[in-house]
Amino acid sequence: MLKIKIRRLWWACAAIVVLYPISAWAVENTPILMLPAPFLLEWSGVWAFAIGGGAGSAFLKMREIDDRYHYSALAKFVIGVFSGVAISLLVKTLLNTSIELLTFFALFASLFSAPIVAGTMAWLSKQRRIDKALDGYYKQKTGIDVSLDKDDE
Repeated sequence: MLKIKIRRLWWACAAIVVLYPISAWAVENTPILMLPAPFLLEWSGVWAFAIGGGAGSAFLKMREIDDRYHYSALAKFVIGVFSGVAISLLVKTLLNTSIELLTFFALFASLFSAPIVAGTMAWLSKQRRIDKALDGYYKQKTGIDVSLDKDDE
């Protein structure tokens, strides 16, 4: 079941409030540098909102995910930040969106992509599911059933 700890989520909101004026200043006063897109100074707003979304996603508690990771809050934070920036970079590249819209998009992309990616990784990491998929693929290609029977256990 999904639980949200509101008291800790306020810290992520405070970080966004503090970092947004810095990112707005950076968009106006950006020097021309030869860096790729996510490392430009005008992308500091996207990074700030992705960090805020990653911090917010760290406090979304899901039992299936939290039982599989040792430091689940840190894992969801890192996954949220980098997936939010990556999705924002993809949207910027494909749709040529303005950087102002990407700041708010990065917040929601990192907030919701972290539990999705962490849940997918936790779901895929079960050995029984991996064995079943590999056995099915091997049976389809060769016609030989290599799955475990009750005698093999």
